[in-house]
Amino acid sequence: DPAYGSDWIKKFYIESPSDYPIIKYIVENTVFRENYHSFLRIREDLGEDGVVMARVDRSPLQKMLIELAGPERLFIDLFDNRHLVEDLLFSIEKRLDEAYRIVANSPAEVIWQPDNISGDVTEPHLFEKYCLPFYNKQGRLFHRHNKAYVVHMDGKLKCLKDLIKKADIDVIESFTFPEGGGDLSFGEARIAWKDKS
Repeated sequence: DPAYGSDWIKKFYIESPSDYPIIKYIVENTVFRENYHSFLRIREDLGEDGVVMARVDRSPLQKMLIELAGPERLFIDLFDNRHLVEDLLFSIEKRLDEAYRIVANSPAEVIWQPDNISGDVTEPHLFEKYCLPFYNKQGRLFHRHNKAYVVHMDGKLKCLKDLIKKADIDVIESFTFPEGGGDLSFGEARIAWKDKS
């Protein structure tokens, strides 16, 4: 979307179980390279007018949900072909570990992850099993490098609030108020976050 800057998927890469090995091959053969000079140029251009955030890729589950398979295919395969899904999730995470290490060593002070979490799609059991361990692992990495870890969660979060507070993240970006379609008031979110251990 050139006006808004969002991506709108017209056709998902994974349309059947036979597509998983193909995507796994692509994931495992992806090459990451640092691009610190571009970040420094943008930061210098912005000056004191704001903060430039380094963008990292989505967590493995959210990448499959939003980009690779879509909710219908992913949820069918989690039920019927869990081994295929989890094998690909593992491969994606392994590759992201490398990319996140590059970002952790970057000059960026704030790291932004566009996960688009909403509890009506990424239900609590999925969040706890697939997202929370990933956030905690990457959060520890970023915090060792003195980076702030920001995750885009812009949906219904009430059912996830107790799990989110266990995540080793610093900021929930784009929190959606009930008036805008969310289901968690700012007061409830603030209390949950305040109790974050």
